[in-house]
Amino acid sequence: MKKMFWMTIAVLCIFALTSCRRDGERQYIIDIPLHFNAGTIEFYAVEYFQRLVQEGSGGRISVRLFPGSALGSEMDNIEQVRSGLVQMSVFGDLFGAQLAGEYDLTVAPFLLRSYDDVVDVWEGQLGARMRTAIEERGNMVFLGIQKRGARKLTANRPITTLADLQGLRLRIPEIPLLVTIWGGMGVTTTPVALAEVYTALQTGVVDAQENPISLIHAFRFYEVNRYIMLTNHQQSKYHWIMNRDFFNSLSAEFQELITDSARRAIEWGDYRVDSNERELMEYMRNQGVTFVAVDNQMFIDAARPLVEQALAGWHPLVGVWLQNH
Repeated sequence: MKKMFWMTIAVLCIFALTSCRRDGERQYIIDIPLHFNAGTIEFYAVEYFQRLVQEGSGGRISVRLFPGSALGSEMDNIEQVRSGLVQMSVFGDLFGAQLAGEYDLTVAPFLLRSYDDVVDVWEGQLGARMRTAIEERGNMVFLGIQKRGARKLTANRPITTLADLQGLRLRIPEIPLLVTIWGGMGVTTTPVALAEVYTALQTGVVDAQENPISLIHAFRFYEVNRYIMLTNHQQSKYHWIMNRDFFNSLSAEFQELITDSARRAIEWGDYRVDSNERELMEYMRNQGVTFVAVDNQMFIDAARPLVEQALAGWHPLVGVWLQNH
């Protein structure tokens, strides 16, 4: 961790040497490390944001992208944004669990049925609490959530029953709630950094992993896990986040440019997720991948008691949400 931290500082310092002031106007740099690869819908959405901001600022704001975990893992990037070492990033489901863990029930598998439920959570009281927690605990400004697609289970064998889960070595993000629920269903959970998952699957350290179709394709997990179960067990999203100190240092005009550009980029990405997923599934099917239909309700029914038990100690608003859904 320390080595990566100092490597990151060195890289950013080298890049900073290339920046300068123009005509006496203050220039800004927004560095955005990304744990996902280039070539994905989410990356293209950030690229669109980059273009909107640079053009909208008349070149006074430069946006630099570092995809593929170039500046460290997702956890590293969270700390980099918190400290102001970088100005912005886009985080997955791990983010809410780190900064708003007692509110973010959207990370619970087999709970939310559609992305509309995710939006409902974020636009309600729980979402307001999460945004406050992100600002106060993370020194960050929340810019929006982007649709990522439902997470699906991939494995080196078909998984169609609860019995098939027993003893399955599953890679999951470092989210305690996921460990509790998947573990309660008989799975042996193993946290592995995203950049190392392919090798872990290839060498048999783990048998399975779970992610949205776009990420399964981008990281080529389908090459080492030839079965993809259509579990749709979690409605996944990305969080667009900026360092609060940096955001507050901007003029009102540039703050509006940032928030509006993020909104437009997120809408651009959301619009393309479903069609992109269908195209990628067809591509992987042609590569010999088998898509396995499962009885989703069976898994939902098995997980619900575990979910309710795991969320019992969370904020009372979580319990209210569960009662109404």
